Amino acid sequence: MLRTLLSLPLLLLSSYLLAQEPFEWLSCGSPSHKSAWLKNYQANPSQYAPLLAAKSNSTQYIGLTIHQVFKDDSTGSIPIDQILQSVCQLNTDFAATGIQFYVEPPISKIYDTDFYVHDSVSQGGQKMLQYNRDSSLNVYFVASAAAGNCGYNLPYAGVAMSNSCLTGHTFAHELGHALGLPHTFIGWEGGQSWNGSPQTSFSQPAPTQVTINYTDFKDQPYPDTLIIDTLLVEKVPRTGPNANCGIAADGFCDTPADYLAYRWGCNSTNAASTIYQLDPDSVAFLSDGWYIMSYALSSCQVGFSQEQIQAMNAFLLTERGHWIGQPSSLDSFSNLSTLLSPSQNAIIPAEYPLFQWNATAGATHYLFQLYKEPIGGGQVIEEVVVADTFFQSNRILSPRPNMFPYSWRVMPLTYNYFCAGYGPTQQFNTNSPTALSDLDMPVLSDFQLGPNPLPQGQPLQILWTLGGEKMGQWRIFNAQGQLIWEQSAQLQAGAGRYQLQLPTNWASGSYFLQFRSKTGETQGKLFIIK
Repeated sequence: MLRTLLSLPLLLLSSYLLAQEPFEWLSCGSPSHKSAWLKNYQANPSQYAPLLAAKSNSTQYIGLTIHQVFKDDSTGSIPIDQILQSVCQLNTDFAATGIQFYVEPPISKIYDTDFYVHDSVSQGGQKMLQYNRDSSLNVYFVASAAAGNCGYNLPYAGVAMSNSCLTGHTFAHELGHALGLPHTFIGWEGGQSWNGSPQTSFSQPAPTQVTINYTDFKDQPYPDTLIIDTLLVEKVPRTGPNANCGIAADGFCDTPADYLAYRWGCNSTNAASTIYQLDPDSVAFLSDGWYIMSYALSSCQVGFSQEQIQAMNAFLLTERGHWIGQPSSLDSFSNLSTLLSPSQNAIIPAEYPLFQWNATAGATHYLFQLYKEPIGGGQVIEEVVVADTFFQSNRILSPRPNMFPYSWRVMPLTYNYFCAGYGPTQQFNTNSPTALSDLDMPVLSDFQLGPNPLPQGQPLQILWTLGGEKMGQWRIFNAQGQLIWEQSAQLQAGAGRYQLQLPTNWASGSYFLQFRSKTGETQGKLFIIK
């Protein structure tokens, strides 16, 4: 095999993509690759046979660290339940593999616009290295197209998933990469050469080899370096003198030849492509869309081949053992939570509403969502995972039109099982909130806060003018409404200044700053940046 390393000044390696709509047609950004581990595994299967036999019918559990990526101003991400449902689909796709996934709590929230929308896979990898947690598989949910793709995997960093590509098999495809699998059409990702030459029309026999770029698919990044290699093109025969499936392309003989490196629809009767291809010996064939590691649309894909399954398990046990863990609970359940308060169509005070529900047997946590109606088409205004059967909001909810009240719902879950869904939704509305003048306090926006946004580690300066002395507490809540810090304070009459020295390890993002006294509470938003 020819291997070339080229040093290029300030080279930014972009992934191969199809910028088409809808998002189902977007591609995978994982670069073309065939790892040294996979080559050794396929060349020496007997070395791995005892390991796979010992695993036998047992299930290995992989812990996922889920990162929700937002813009700096805390907007842009999708609801947590959509992410959890994608993990449900992931476990369904991997049901036959002996590998299952659970979520390592807590779910991480990252406020970083440059990561939320990034231009290249290598830029995404740099961000992953900044935010990764150890001993788990890190998955980042980013903007509508991660570097122009539905998703990508970097062995040295983690997996990025587009928020717009979570309903099909894309997640399973990317984790197939994370577990060592290449595309079924490996080598064709950039046309017939690594540099993105036009894709062939397949009217002529395929070449005997293709040139691939797998710079980004190494166990560590190589800045300003291009790594290319050659790969044999797979022929149609599985056995006989012309067969090369064990040494060409993905190296699996139970995945048929496939050269289609773009998203394609299949024949509804047999999941085959509608485009004939010619192998190097002029044998005509159709690609099989059954395989999740192909580029067939999700409606065609079903699963992984037996050889792919064995390779993923061997890779996990030998190369990614630190991902293996044990979820706190393996229980599943079908009962849903009964909502208690606010009851259906209740009218409640606007300030800091309290939500309560019944416990669900087997559940360790609950996902609470507060919507503006109509639910489904409405706006999620509060979402939090709690371990209790209640949640008190830190918001003041202004009354809504009678036709479009507030709605709330609860989904019971464990960090291994979150597929039960929601129980019935309940609607409510609010009274007009207590006037701030009745609280004998200035609104927090009348305080002068500086700087805001506040660089991490700097003290927050607060200036005010009051008609009388005030005793109370400064309180700070995170974006989920949880009280995370408070400090007693005595505000003098007239003009005053106060300095808050906040913890230096808080993540970038939005927080709620509140002053609470006997006469009431006022609050406003505080942004922390790095």
